[in-house]
Amino acid sequence: MSNLVNESNLNLFFEKAESYEFLGLYKKAKKIYLKILRNSKKNSNKATEIRVLCNLGNIEQLLGDYSKAIDYYQHSLIISQEIGDIRCQGNILGNLGNVYQALGDSSKAIDYYEHSLIISQEIGDIRCQGNILGNLGNVYQVLGDYSKAIDYYQQSLIISQEIGDISSQGNALGNLGISYQILGKYKNAMSFFGQQLQIAQEIGDIRMVANSLNQIAGLYYSQGDYNQAEPLYQRALAIDEKSLPPDHPQLASSLNNLAGLYYSQGRYSEAEPLYLEAVAIIRQALPPNHPDLATSLNNLAQLYYSQGRYSEAEPLYLEAVAIIRQALPPNHPDLATSLNNLAQLYYSQGRYSEAEPLYQRSLAIVETALPPDHPQLANHINNLAGLYESQGRYSEAEPLYQRVLAIDEKSLPPDHPQLANHINNLAGLYESQGRYSEAEPLYIQALRIVMQKLGENHPNTQTVWENYRIFLSKVLEEQRTEELSEEWSLEIIQKMLDGEG
Repeated sequence: MSNLVNESNLNLFFEKAESYEFLGLYKKAKKIYLKILRNSKKNSNKATEIRVLCNLGNIEQLLGDYSKAIDYYQHSLIISQEIGDIRCQGNILGNLGNVYQALGDSSKAIDYYEHSLIISQEIGDIRCQGNILGNLGNVYQVLGDYSKAIDYYQQSLIISQEIGDISSQGNALGNLGISYQILGKYKNAMSFFGQQLQIAQEIGDIRMVANSLNQIAGLYYSQGDYNQAEPLYQRALAIDEKSLPPDHPQLASSLNNLAGLYYSQGRYSEAEPLYLEAVAIIRQALPPNHPDLATSLNNLAQLYYSQGRYSEAEPLYLEAVAIIRQALPPNHPDLATSLNNLAQLYYSQGRYSEAEPLYQRSLAIVETALPPDHPQLANHINNLAGLYESQGRYSEAEPLYQRVLAIDEKSLPPDHPQLANHINNLAGLYESQGRYSEAEPLYIQALRIVMQKLGENHPNTQTVWENYRIFLSKVLEEQRTEELSEEWSLEIIQKMLDGEG
């Protein structure tokens, strides 16, 4: 193929650039797109200029340069308005929505998506309507409005079925699976993920196959069924290693997934090389301030933190915070996550005066960025409450724990494992204050949820069970069994007295 772009070989250049983009070779793709852009300007080919500007916007978004992506999309929007291409305007507005969603600006994202949806409805572009409805579902899922997210995903699924777009059906099914998994409705989630996998296998979409396997593995992982999860993660990784270049960002994502499984099992020596490889891939494939690098650094730092390798974890956490601060707006939830991780490290080292402002800052971010009943907000409040409890600041911790439960009870099903964890934490606070009659029913409520939802062998179940047993041992040791009222507690106490507990 000639190195000079002209009207006769334009499609060949587009095909080559798009193949590089698919393979994750974004810089090579960008180089070709810029050649096409120069040619289209020279020849005043407005349609080609719009197309290539949009492709460059996609590349910059993948590279994490969101301001450049917005510039390219805005430029292409102006041209499409000049030539009266309504269909292109709708697509570009959708692209702008994607960028603002990545930036964590959900209100702007929704505004652009809704404008795009109106245009697609006016011109009868059914396929575009389906895509935009799916994107709106993504926004509301991030915002924690899962019922609205599910409604949009269902609408997107119906459209894709009506027009016979099998690939979009698979995407909609996968999104529905994620929403139901977040809600703790694991059977529903498995059904949707299974349907997605079946579609992917039928149409031979290996990328979707790998994604479905990762999702199903993640579902098993969240339920503590590590034996089922591991071979699925390994299959997904094998597909990526075979079908993608060795420095593709998606390969790093699959490595992180498998490493996360090993980490949760305490198989640290197996997790570490996978995390290190993921970091190396991201450093090579993406710019040094890309949010995906911060994610991989946080994962590796968390491994070191769990091993007590604090001096190795801290610089990684700090680098992740610096990247997020440079790449994303100051109120982005990802910054809150990174600050929270660093605070957790300082908390574990007893550096409470350094941990507290980080916990408070991360909480302030999510309070600004997310709705008041978002589950992620509950987690940040819970962490600050834990710090206060550790310092004996019980009067400050208690209203925070109670606020956490109020959020959980509003946003999650009554049998959700996260609710159980937070109930367990409030029980622990009451135990620390000697308020045993208040702690007892909470421990039992938490235990019943995790045993029913996760099974008795899940690590979370084991943690709650051990906390409950320690509580009962303390009650027995202090001879305060008369404060217990639950039959279950009294039976266990009796077994302890009989030497069976």
